[in-house]
Amino acid sequence: MATSLDFAAELIAAADRDLVVLRKGVPDPEIPIEVLGFHCQQAVEKCIKAVLAIHQIEFRKIHDIRTLTDLAGDAGLVVPL
Repeated sequence: MATSLDFAAELIAAADRDLVVLRKGVPDPEIPIEVLGFHCQQAVEKCIKAVLAIHQIEFRKIHDIRTLTDLAGDAGLVVPL
């Protein structure tokens, strides 16, 4: 059975994969900015979800950073700007 720490580790690994795309894609002018922006958003979202998971805060399957940061804030966690 996976624990909240296991789930958080999976999320961080997934965020790291998004960052690989960003590192390789930023210098390439053929990669559209919206593709890079998507991976930025995904990395941030997964990191916030990892923190929520570590603190055993339940969240829906959503892709809204504002909602995720609100959940963290409601739990007393500080999410840096």
